Amino acid sequence: MNPILSVGIRILRKGGKVDMKCVICKKGETRNGKVTVTLERGGSTIVFKRVPANICANCGEEFVDEKTTSGLLKSAEEAMKAGVQVDIREYMAA
Repeated sequence: MNPILSVGIRILRKGGKVDMKCVICKKGETRNGKVTVTLERGGSTIVFKRVPANICANCGEEFVDEKTTSGLLKSAEEAMKAGVQVDIREYMAA
């Protein structure tokens, strides 16, 4: 069972820039920013700080893209297999 993580699904490309309408409030536009992602499973808690994301200017919902999400889940899975119970990491792109 994978932990829950928001992933943006409506991405529009305009002049090379990625813009996205919030799928939660349907009113706000998202802006690039950094967020903290916490993943918990089976007694393990892994926290990733400064993860790149799109953040809705209206409701604050955070959207992490698929590539970043995949990397976070892989890193967290490796930590859990190594027996890590609590870990706080600075996000580093692969």
